[in-house]
Amino acid sequence: MSTTAPKRSQAIRWAATITALAAAPVLLVTPSAQADANVKGSSCSPMFSNSKVFYASTIGGKVPIKVYVRMCVEKTGNGHKAAALVGAVGDTGGDLSGPPLFDKFEVAVALNKNGNAGLKAYCNIAYDLNRMQNLPQYCDTSVDGSSSRGGWSGGGYVKYRLHNQGESYWGGINDSPTID
Repeated sequence: MSTTAPKRSQAIRWAATITALAAAPVLLVTPSAQADANVKGSSCSPMFSNSKVFYASTIGGKVPIKVYVRMCVEKTGNGHKAAALVGAVGDTGGDLSGPPLFDKFEVAVALNKNGNAGLKAYCNIAYDLNRMQNLPQYCDTSVDGSSSRGGWSGGGYVKYRLHNQGESYWGGINDSPTID
């Protein structure tokens, strides 16, 4: 399990595309869909297919921050593993001096075999989301070691707590497409 910037593994190599948002000092960092297509043995849910808008407080008022979660599965030399890639898009005008948006943002990722959850990993990435830094974040399971073919996918959910509010559950996150 990792809560640092994205790792480069042998099977999944996400290229980063950095696009400035309308003269804003906040940058959008996204994994390249082309990178997924070029790596044999990996598969991810489509970009922004799992996204939710939250509102951060800044000096200029509340601004929308769009958080996205991509679920992935990877075939390694020793078996399979699942991963979640979490990023955010927003124009804070460089002002993140208000209260934190999240007290908790826990990503749960599971390696699924024919729809049944196996290995799991949990990562709390609230710190980096609140600062809009080190994004996207990568959270992955360990390798399962199975040589079984077919029906592998990555899935999961998010539990979050907005600052000084109750905990919420973000379900309905699309799994990755299946691989052998």
